Amino acid sequence: MATLLIRGGRIVDPSQSLDRVDDLLIRDGRVVAIGGPAISQALGDAVADEVLDASGLIVTPGLVDMHVHLGAGPRRRRDHRNRHGCRHRRRLHERGLHPQH
Repeated sequence: MATLLIRGGRIVDPSQSLDRVDDLLIRDGRVVAIGGPAISQALGDAVADEVLDASGLIVTPGLVDMHVHLGAGPRRRRDHRNRHGCRHRRRLHERGLHPQH
């Protein structure tokens, strides 16, 4: 069983009402213990396979980027930019200004 001990990170998990600086033990991809006594009990006499110093870092179960663009894909966006660019150049030309290429 692979174990990862993350030490001293700010653990933030709103679903568990957690927001504190502490240690966290992960075994086989799952959180098995948070905090010194629980980690000592979970590890027993064993030593974590890997220890990560997370001092000054935020440890969180996952973040979702809510900024997305949905549409017809890259071709549509490229066509839109081309049309916009053509309109922009035409307006400059109408005003007697010629954009440099």
